[in-house]
Amino acid sequence: MRTHLFDFMSVIITTSWDDGNRFDFRVSEMLEKFSLKGTFYIPVQYSHRDLDDKDVLKLSKKFEIGSHGLTHTRLTSLGMGEKMKELVDSKKNLEKIVHKKIKCFAYPYGAYDTESLECVRSAGYTFARTSKEFHLGKQKNTLVSHISLELSNKISRLLSPRGFWYVITCGSWTRIAKRLFDKTPDNGVFHVFGHSWEIAKNNEWKKLEQLFKYITSRKEFISLNNSELVIEKMMN
Repeated sequence: MRTHLFDFMSVIITTSWDDGNRFDFRVSEMLEKFSLKGTFYIPVQYSHRDLDDKDVLKLSKKFEIGSHGLTHTRLTSLGMGEKMKELVDSKKNLEKIVHKKIKCFAYPYGAYDTESLECVRSAGYTFARTSKEFHLGKQKNTLVSHISLELSNKISRLLSPRGFWYVITCGSWTRIAKRLFDKTPDNGVFHVFGHSWEIAKNNEWKKLEQLFKYITSRKEFISLNNSELVIEKMMN
């Protein structure tokens, strides 16, 4: 019989946020309000990043920091040497800033292949997140960890049968997220990811707050950083 903490919780909630934008601090305040954790994935050089090193250090005091690559380039478009540079150099850069080990990586644009996976492992990451949606169970491979939903009304969602069905029946990402959360089984994982700059651009802060209020009031839950999902998997 298992006796660790996860035995007593119904749903695991984790969130992740990409690109290192100044609106990450507004997201972080909202996460704290609802006792939720988040992993913030920071690229070293990218147009949407406007957090400086001091900002990243400040964010790391309360939240987990992960790598989003050196230049936010699709790993699948690079040779092995270039892949390793994106992975290793970004990791070293962030570790120097936050004075902590960087365990997590988010594939830029969610793109990965077999070689990318091996490079991520070789670079020393224990968790890597894709952007493949509609997953509510625990991941078999934590270096190819899919999500429940991206908090965006992206057009590409209509291209998959499941995504098309959710858009037609639910409409907005807020309704889809609530539907998916209600479908998350006991000991399942509800993982949402987004871009704070996109939430700000579309003025969807109220929608985000309503979602957080919904998921923290419907079921018993425990909130984990992305890297803590690896520990949870090992204890099962």
